[in-house]
Amino acid sequence: MANELTNSGRWLADPMFDELSRRFFDRFAPAVDDDRLLRTDIRETAQAYVAAVDVPGVKKDAIDLRYQDEILTVTVHEDAADESQDSGVLLSERLHTQAQRQFKLPDVDPAKISATTQDGVLTITLPKAAEVHTHDIPID
Repeated sequence: MANELTNSGRWLADPMFDELSRRFFDRFAPAVDDDRLLRTDIRETAQAYVAAVDVPGVKKDAIDLRYQDEILTVTVHEDAADESQDSGVLLSERLHTQAQRQFKLPDVDPAKISATTQDGVLTITLPKAAEVHTHDIPID
């Protein structure tokens, strides 16, 4: 019986303890929950890569984009509303959170990268470089 439970991967799947541990340990090391994960779709065409990142409710000022060494980094910083102890708050689960994703996208022209947000989706267009610089190295 014990082997059947451990092999199924459900031996720790108790909803009460899952919620309890999430609330306790999340303050120290936030887990990757579906609502914090930056869900991303990336398409490649002959001319560009196009990334669509779900960022519902996030203002564009809270999003950092960087392309360096062929890696696109998307970082989102969210701060909870500033509520003082005197405002009658009984429960506050909204904390400062940060989510980050990185994607290796080679042969991009960094000067032509553009990004827009609309309806909770961040769309990043990374045009490919006109020519790829490769260098063959002869072996002596």
